[in-house]
Amino acid sequence: MDSIQAFFAGERQDLDGLILPAQEGAAWNVLYPEHAVVIPRPEIHRPVGLAVRRNDWEWVRLLDRFLDFEEMDGTLQQLSEYWVEGDGTKDQKPRWCVLRDVLHWVP
Repeated sequence: MDSIQAFFAGERQDLDGLILPAQEGAAWNVLYPEHAVVIPRPEIHRPVGLAVRRNDWEWVRLLDRFLDFEEMDGTLQQLSEYWVEGDGTKDQKPRWCVLRDVLHWVP
């Protein structure tokens, strides 16, 4: 396939679907909302990469450490659940509020 956009633009009628990382699929879904992201169960974990200029080892080490910290505190998992898996679309109970919960001025 020449480009991922060719699939979404309908230039590849011979394809029924496209396998991408969920994060990338979610980004394409913003541009092409008629398509959907499907996360297989059980989840399939595959290594992914990030393009970095050749021999830019300082940048690579910085990115590695940044991702280590984000993974250690659970931020990567939380962001994935919210933005990719759809937790951000679930109805949530309103936060506690003095006007609503104590004074009952707001429904």
